[in-house]
Amino acid sequence: MPAPAKKVRTGQNYTEALGMDATGVRIGVVLEDFGAPGAELQVDARVLEAGNRLAQVGAEVRKISIPLHATGAAICTPIFLEGATDLMMHANAYGTNLKCVFLESLQGSPRRLARSR
Repeated sequence: MPAPAKKVRTGQNYTEALGMDATGVRIGVVLEDFGAPGAELQVDARVLEAGNRLAQVGAEVRKISIPLHATGAAICTPIFLEGATDLMMHANAYGTNLKCVFLESLQGSPRRLARSR
């Protein structure tokens, strides 16, 4: 039996918070993102500007370093590709990682269809 649907919370009008202070908000600005290949200087400048503005209204803004951040894609890509390949080639793109009803009888349908042609 599938899990009951979760109640959807309605959004909050963000403009109501624009005049509020940011006391208690902690923000880390990851240094490895700035000046990276493909990064845009204008975007880098705007992010730093936003951090300064948030600090002016009470947020704790710190520049932090995460040395492995720059190699994150190289670490995650093989893991993603292995999972995607397994899903597409071995499971016929039939995902099983959600909490809902899966009709296992349908899992082999694309393979059976391909063999019958």
